[in-house]
Amino acid sequence: MDPVALFLLTIAGIFLLGVLGEVIFRRTGVPDVVWLIVVGILLGPVTGLLPREQLAAIAPYFAALTLVVILFDGGIHLRLRDVAQAAPRSGILALLTFSLAVAAVTLVSMAARTVGWLPGSWTWTHGLLLGAILGGSSSIVIMPAMLQAKVEPAVANLLNLESAFTDALCVVGASALIEIIL
Repeated sequence: MDPVALFLLTIAGIFLLGVLGEVIFRRTGVPDVVWLIVVGILLGPVTGLLPREQLAAIAPYFAALTLVVILFDGGIHLRLRDVAQAAPRSGILALLTFSLAVAAVTLVSMAARTVGWLPGSWTWTHGLLLGAILGGSSSIVIMPAMLQAKVEPAVANLLNLESAFTDALCVVGASALIEIIL
């Protein structure tokens, strides 16, 4: 199948699953992200319905589009005045939490290498990459949770912006470290 057609069909299917997941979330409280992950596992590794090569062809576009949709959905509920007030504090919070998370994950991964849980070829750069990948608070979870929990707007704005900032830090940090490794 043509990569463009596959990409468009995948996006349409994911939006459909997202809407169904949102309906299930409202009734059960189980986040829609869980359903998307389960469907992805079923379509990919379990059944082999979508071959890895085809998915690899559309992955860069899909990742960018996913981030845009999630941040747009989370940002649509923000008021500009509230964002301007929360931005400095959330930026500091994002830098602090991201840095601490990267450091902690890096140290744990190096300890895992020492114990033998990770290969001997595992380096500090690999640990930093793992930390950069896992170092964010994930706006995919935080933004919908803030809406559902009906948290005070000032706190919700702070956490929404912090999660968006850490998402950006994760992408930039992981991309830079991948280039360094390569």
